[in-house]
Amino acid sequence: MAIVEQSESSYSTDDFVKRAYSWCSGDYSEEKSIAEMKEIYDEINSQSIKLSSYRVDGIATAEDGAVMIKVTRHWEDKSEDQTSYSIINLDGQWKIDDRF
Repeated sequence: MAIVEQSESSYSTDDFVKRAYSWCSGDYSEEKSIAEMKEIYDEINSQSIKLSSYRVDGIATAEDGAVMIKVTRHWEDKSEDQTSYSIINLDGQWKIDDRF
């Protein structure tokens, strides 16, 4: 019986995981598996400030069916920032595909 590594994420596409891992680690080699990338990403972010709350500022649908969500994020150090997420439907499941 072959062992199959589960790489699929419940909340994001594998492409998003690869980009987030590369942004945080500086490793753009793509030599690691998705599971390894997630583990390293989690370890890197374990020392980061935590999200304390967020506010949805807008939602729009793109021509390709992706949903763009603009949010303001509030962090535990009282700072805030704005970002946007692209969410796509893959096989009946909505997943984060990109962040702007």
